[in-house]
Amino acid sequence: YIPEKEDSNYSNYEIEESLVFRRGIYKDTYNPSMPFTAYQLRPNMCVAMGIAPGLFDTTNVKIAFENAERHLLGPLGMKTLDPGDWNYKPDYDNSIDNDDFKSSRGFNYHNGPEWVWPLGYLISAKTHISLNQNLDQKSITLLQHSIQKMILAHRLTIKTSHWRGIPELTNHNGTVCPFSCMTQAWSSASILSSLFDIYSSFKTSH
Repeated sequence: YIPEKEDSNYSNYEIEESLVFRRGIYKDTYNPSMPFTAYQLRPNMCVAMGIAPGLFDTTNVKIAFENAERHLLGPLGMKTLDPGDWNYKPDYDNSIDNDDFKSSRGFNYHNGPEWVWPLGYLISAKTHISLNQNLDQKSITLLQHSIQKMILAHRLTIKTSHWRGIPELTNHNGTVCPFSCMTQAWSSASILSSLFDIYSSFKTSH
């Protein structure tokens, strides 16, 4: 974890200050061959949060998924890289063949386009972590509304798409990517799995 500010526990974290760009997030990797990549904000941390929420400090993880929502959340999916990152290229075009190494021949596939499947894990994480905080009814209602808002575009897409499904990914701000699979099984599966998690969690806690 990369804390928002120094405190009495700051020395417990392994942080290379010169590489920190955004705080209040979990490192994307640990001890990578290219050290700067550990400090990039990507949606991968949401997968760990959604699968094993018990591994995370409640305060830290709440800040982390708030930052994920603020900086990565798109209409249908999640940006695969922080928009403030020098390598961010949100529009995927596999036909480009030029000297821009950031996007030529689809190199930016994981460096900006908005993938749908990670959103399911963000929703699961938000549900599990929030319900573990013994919320009152008003807070639970707000949680339900925020999740409904997250999946509103998916409902509309399923209704209006010729494929009657959810795409693999989109370009910036949910715009159609012609190089994406227009209906992707793991996109739908991730969202459905998160909704089942919500149903199970509310059924258990209420």
